[in-house]
Amino acid sequence: MSLRLQKLQELKNALMFNEDALYIPNFIENPERFATWEQIQSCLTQCNYFSCAYITKRHEKEDVPVIVSINQKHPNEDTPAKNRSVLSMKYSYDAESMLKEDKSILITNFEKANSECKLFISELLKTFYLDYDSYGVWPAQIGGKSGHAHVYCGSENSSSFSPHTDEPHNFIIQVEGESKFTTYRNRVFGLGDHGQAIADMTSEEKKAMYDDLEVSGEYLMKPGDLIYVPSRQFHYVEPVTKRISVSFPLILKQPSSW
Repeated sequence: MSLRLQKLQELKNALMFNEDALYIPNFIENPERFATWEQIQSCLTQCNYFSCAYITKRHEKEDVPVIVSINQKHPNEDTPAKNRSVLSMKYSYDAESMLKEDKSILITNFEKANSECKLFISELLKTFYLDYDSYGVWPAQIGGKSGHAHVYCGSENSSSFSPHTDEPHNFIIQVEGESKFTTYRNRVFGLGDHGQAIADMTSEEKKAMYDDLEVSGEYLMKPGDLIYVPSRQFHYVEPVTKRISVSFPLILKQPSSW
């Protein structure tokens, strides 16, 4: 068993009877293998193949940032020569210029660009796969929300999401720079549409809800650190420096026979 698989098994054992967010410093050696700015730029120039978006900056914690999908078109041989350079400029996205505008970049299928991410996904599935004779649930293989690597990156002045929850269980690795990561004891109700409920709130109602959250931990994420956040648990990320992090979501799905 590799050292990383052994560490994942120890993480699983630690959470078996008392699941909560778990921060582990120095979990990953050579974290730069998981993402580089060159790979991120390559994804931005191939948006017909990668799922890329940027997140606009928030002014207040209760503001919901806008996620803008990046769709790129390349001029082809059928495009008149005089229009090709115009199309190239119109659909050109540069990571450095986006960072100067304080936009956070999000790539949700980054495993296509990085073999180390793909290897870590297989290690997660190997460690956490469950099989209850066709009537249980298990972390799904690569699908819409599971078995992917999600890259988040931006400048120190960029923003991420407001305090929020995710349906998947998340394993988040800090690759470059530093981020302040806050976890809360609060979780959302599993049988309610909490996303829509929050969307229907006024700014004042959101602020009151965020102020009522009970902090369970605050961590300064540095390169190589990992944090596990269970499904539906509130958490909040604030960039401290220019940073790159990679999130690996695993979501429980029912057997296809159900």
